[in-house]
Amino acid sequence: MMPLECMKAWHKLGAYFEYLYNLVKDGNQLVISNLNERKTVSKLVGLVTKFKDQQAYETSVPPFDKLVLTISAIVRSQPLVIYLHGISELQQPTYDDIMAEANKLGNISPYFTQCVNAQVDAKPTYLTGDDLRAIMMVDKKPKEFYTLALKFTQQAKEVANLIGHICFNNYFVSKNIGKILLKGLNHVNEIELSPFLGPMSVFLTIDD
Repeated sequence: MMPLECMKAWHKLGAYFEYLYNLVKDGNQLVISNLNERKTVSKLVGLVTKFKDQQAYETSVPPFDKLVLTISAIVRSQPLVIYLHGISELQQPTYDDIMAEANKLGNISPYFTQCVNAQVDAKPTYLTGDDLRAIMMVDKKPKEFYTLALKFTQQAKEVANLIGHICFNNYFVSKNIGKILLKGLNHVNEIELSPFLGPMSVFLTIDD
């Protein structure tokens, strides 16, 4: 796609991204569980990394922001982002796996956002294996999502919260995020530096 066509496509999708964000922004557990079952996070990350021309994102900030906010809201509704069954597998950690890991660590992520409307003793649906692979950058393409989010979104605070959440007690992810931040800092000027400051501050203070 040419840059102009990409830009038009992103703006056409803007209404859908707005709708998705309105669904998840209140942290409704049933809604987020349904979206997790449909592997929404991996699909959104895949959509971002589909287009190579960065000008498309630079000129499509509003819809791109809503996509970033939606991904962050879904991911941060999970107490911990872990991959207990091996990076190469697609198996999803169970509720008991995640809570056992939280108990072992003695804490959950400080960037965790508690779902509302959760039924008593309900075990929510967590990120699928595909979603975990996308958000933890097991493959190459998802790394491009963080690069684009750091550079072009106006939601730097939310990107910082997302980074803090996925890096908490997760050295594998922290290592990849550190490389992305350093690479990004080496390719920005003084004007473009601002979006990196919040995520850098969070990254340097998390317990990984």
